[in-house]
Amino acid sequence: MPIAISCKSLCLLVILLLVLPTGAWSQAADGKPGAPAAAQEKTAAAGDISKEAAERPIRPGPNPMNVATDALILRPVGLIMIPVTAIIYAIGYPFAKAAGSEEEAYKALVGDTIDYTFKRPLGEGAPFE
Repeated sequence: MPIAISCKSLCLLVILLLVLPTGAWSQAADGKPGAPAAAQEKTAAAGDISKEAAERPIRPGPNPMNVATDALILRPVGLIMIPVTAIIYAIGYPFAKAAGSEEEAYKALVGDTIDYTFKRPLGEGAPFE
């Protein structure tokens, strides 16, 4: 049996996902963000890695909530925004051409939107980080 989701419920879900503090989702069990210090000290004390590698902070993997929000909400919005920004660029092109800044206008409107939608790693660089 298919699940019917009303537009109001979907909008509420999107607002909650964007408004909730995502930093709380990526915290370790002890309440501190990132990898626990005890795990970093243990790897440094093991002696099987160089001192430079031990001093580098351990970068945690992408947060599953960030990846899901990015894949389900932000990428489809980016797909919709590409033609919208292209239309805005087409309207503003004569003014940008007169000012000699048509390349900058294209990059700011269309190029950055395409990069944000297709070239950014999933779950990274999103506005909720």
